[in-house]
Amino acid sequence: MQIRTAEERDYENIKALYEEAFPKEERKEFALIVRKHPNVRLEVMEEDNQFCGFLTYILYRDIVFGDYLAVTDNMRGKNVGTQVLTWIKEKYPDQRIGLEIETPDETAPNQEQRLRRKAFYERNGFSLTGLRARVYVNDYCLMSRGGTITMEEYLEVLRIMMDRPDMENITKELPFPDELCVNLP
Repeated sequence: MQIRTAEERDYENIKALYEEAFPKEERKEFALIVRKHPNVRLEVMEEDNQFCGFLTYILYRDIVFGDYLAVTDNMRGKNVGTQVLTWIKEKYPDQRIGLEIETPDETAPNQEQRLRRKAFYERNGFSLTGLRARVYVNDYCLMSRGGTITMEEYLEVLRIMMDRPDMENITKELPFPDELCVNLP
């Protein structure tokens, strides 16, 4: 698999996968995904010169914060996600790596998917940070590897990610679910 910086010719494939892979309430304006910003990266994954997914992430101080990772249907289950995480770890060896997952919630209709994502990231060296936040209407737990991430750092990442200086007005720190605390480092 090859990973390279996305180009304008990739935007149609990226947008189609973005809209298919993420529910509307988790998607931001597509212009934020493809914008040129010194702290925002958009990468494309290819196998035999065929588009198989994309990755967006934010660089802030010594943090690499994953925004979106999506893989095409025909490539799911073929270790693409693990390869991408390995690539990030190798590209940024001395950085903390963070990401959001939907907070596991036994009443959520996609609870099984939430738990699978959490387990996938744990297998790849990530652990829960103990931070949970509501961003707009979405409830997320933060995971990291290589060191924890503070709420202040998370807000700075969100400011870059969403291109909004007022993220503290639309982000609320939430209590961490007791049942998840057993997995904290």
